[in-house]
Amino acid sequence: MPDETAPRETGGDLLAEIVAAATPRLDADRSRELEAFIHTLFAGVPRRDVAAASPADRAGAAQALFEAARQRRPGQAIVQAFNSVATKQGWSSPHTVILAINDDMPFLVDSLMAELVRHEIAVHLLAHPIVAVQRDGAGNLQAFGPANAPGGKRESMMYVEIDRQPADALDGLRRDLLRVLGEVREAVDDWQAMRGALAAASDGLVQARQADPAEIDEARAFLDWLADHHFTLLGYRRYRYADAGGHPGATGGAYALVPGSASGILRDEHVALFESLAADGVMPGEISTFAEGPELLLIVKADRIAVVHRRAAMDVIVVKEVDADGRAVGEHRFAGLFTSSAYYSSPRFIPLLRRKLDRLLAATGFDAASHDGKAVLAVLESFPRDELFQYEEAALLQTALGILRLQERPRTALFVRQDALGRYLSCLVYTPRDRYDSALRQRFAQVLENAFGGKVVAYSPMLAEDSPLARVLFTLRVTGGIKPWHQEEIEARLAETARTWRDRLRAALVQSKGEQRGLDLARRYARAFHAGYQEADDPVAAVSDIERAEHALGSGKLQIELYRHPHQDKHGLGLKLLRADAPIPLSDVLPVLENMGLRVIAEVPHLIEPLKAPNGAHGGAGAGVEQAKIYLHDFWLETMDHSPVDLDAVKSNFQTAFDRAWSGDMESDRFNRLVLGAGLQWREIALLRLFCKYLRQAGIAFSQNYMEDALNGNPQIASLLARRFIVRFDPDKQDGAEEKCAELDREILAALDKVTSLDQDRILRRFLNAVQCSLRTNFFQT
Repeated sequence: MPDETAPRETGGDLLAEIVAAATPRLDADRSRELEAFIHTLFAGVPRRDVAAASPADRAGAAQALFEAARQRRPGQAIVQAFNSVATKQGWSSPHTVILAINDDMPFLVDSLMAELVRHEIAVHLLAHPIVAVQRDGAGNLQAFGPANAPGGKRESMMYVEIDRQPADALDGLRRDLLRVLGEVREAVDDWQAMRGALAAASDGLVQARQADPAEIDEARAFLDWLADHHFTLLGYRRYRYADAGGHPGATGGAYALVPGSASGILRDEHVALFESLAADGVMPGEISTFAEGPELLLIVKADRIAVVHRRAAMDVIVVKEVDADGRAVGEHRFAGLFTSSAYYSSPRFIPLLRRKLDRLLAATGFDAASHDGKAVLAVLESFPRDELFQYEEAALLQTALGILRLQERPRTALFVRQDALGRYLSCLVYTPRDRYDSALRQRFAQVLENAFGGKVVAYSPMLAEDSPLARVLFTLRVTGGIKPWHQEEIEARLAETARTWRDRLRAALVQSKGEQRGLDLARRYARAFHAGYQEADDPVAAVSDIERAEHALGSGKLQIELYRHPHQDKHGLGLKLLRADAPIPLSDVLPVLENMGLRVIAEVPHLIEPLKAPNGAHGGAGAGVEQAKIYLHDFWLETMDHSPVDLDAVKSNFQTAFDRAWSGDMESDRFNRLVLGAGLQWREIALLRLFCKYLRQAGIAFSQNYMEDALNGNPQIASLLARRFIVRFDPDKQDGAEEKCAELDREILAALDKVTSLDQDRILRRFLNAVQCSLRTNFFQT
């Protein structure tokens, strides 16, 4: 069986099926035409893509494109967007169909695809043959053939299937695609004229006698380098300084468009490259400074996003125009995009940049052959190319040295550049590579937007294999003017954002346990907590869980913590149970909790897997390769009667009582609700349970359940009864015991008078009688 992923050509058998489905109802001439067009359309499409629809539907698609191309005048772009339905078109597609016919020219496919990406529309099929066609004067198709056929004019024919679009969105999509193809045509048609303008601008610099001859040569070399396929020219305009009057530098702060100079996508005078350059010709301060200064070139980013070739903010090369006396009288503005070769060429071979790098290296004082010299050159070689063009040298020097220092101590760092027109901020963010992902990039963007009051309009990450740092260049558009900022504060926020959960755990452990012990635990528990735990709990909570995990590993006993989740009400509680080596069956826990008056709302289990310490000593320093297992069960609880719980008052008693009930040292029954209801300790509850057993043996008519209800329904009296017994018999508190007992008796009787249930009153009085009649006890023998 052939490998369908290897060849791109569609098999003849499949094309024969499509032809057979297309031609039966056509006459011989039209059948031959359509058969040839089907082979032309699908020849370069992978077989699996063509086979994704039936031959009949593929035949209908080919015929639709062929019919759309039958009549087209030169210079006209045809774009159709529709949802094909079998009952209307005779064929169907589950996707929206785009048909585009145009004169063949560069940038058609990538520009159209970029526009679909802007609409967040996925492409499912693209067939794009180049066809040599012959048309009559009215644009009617007379003949067609392969792209290299003699006597024909090359046309681009596109059949595209995209995500299904709502019917009411199709007209808008069609208009957007026509607009893009229109700008492609404008840029391509005027390309030679713009190249001529670029050459004229270069030649004109020869007259800049007041400039350094070396700078003139370098500027001209740069413009020649642009023309050598390093810059995609999209638009051009020429301006005169309105009231220069022939006086050098006396621009007056205004400019005027030279009539007839606009070309490419800037033909329309209403198309603005810079929103900050007003239509009335008033020159902003930054451009005025350039006009009056000695610089020959200015490289800035336009506000306008290119739709030709690729979607990006256009680069604008501003070239000063000088008269025969060497005085600035105007400027040329070339709008476009640096090509990929410009971005991947070494800056040491790019005019302007090579001299800038030489000056920067000289300013550092490093020898080019030294370690530091090579390191700073490596930083500049990998620097974002757009930034390298636009950075002022003093700021670039400080930034390069700052990046160099990062190599010695990798950390999160920020470097900011404001563009010459005060509209954009370029933010270079460096962060440890192992922390970087798309989620962190989004958080960084949010920090920058909040700090600068702008909007991230572009980002470009770079992860070099030989660097411990990842780099992201964020471009922020700031409206209303760029305000002063505190870079250290923003950098600190970014650093905090970049800190991982493990980083914060390490810091929390060092703070809680000291550096030596904290770092030892951090090494062992660095990967112990899985993603689910990290989402549910912060590192501070993990420090407490590590303490209990260490006790669980060392003692083998169940570890217990009662707490309250931040968003729980007063009747809600959280309970963490940790045990080493084996999970805790939920069916064993629920009865104990219910007997303590709690309802389980949810339970979230976690597995904690720290590295074992050497020789099995869990608390020791160092790290082995074996992992221990601690099972943590996190319960969400609430009291059954929704009564509030004072966590601080009952936490210790509850944890001890639960431990005793779990280990079997205390019975698990509804007397245990007195921990939360009355704040009693487990031995005080055992005492009341003892009196219940005694009363049952003495023949009381009430069941234990009934007596449990009586005490739980009157927790104040239950607490007083336990205290009455302890005051009477505690060997350490005998001074004034008789008087205290009498006072407690009066308090209990007063409380009994308020009991509304006759049965509960009788039960509670029998408990009081039993306590009063007690003569001796071994309760205090520990």
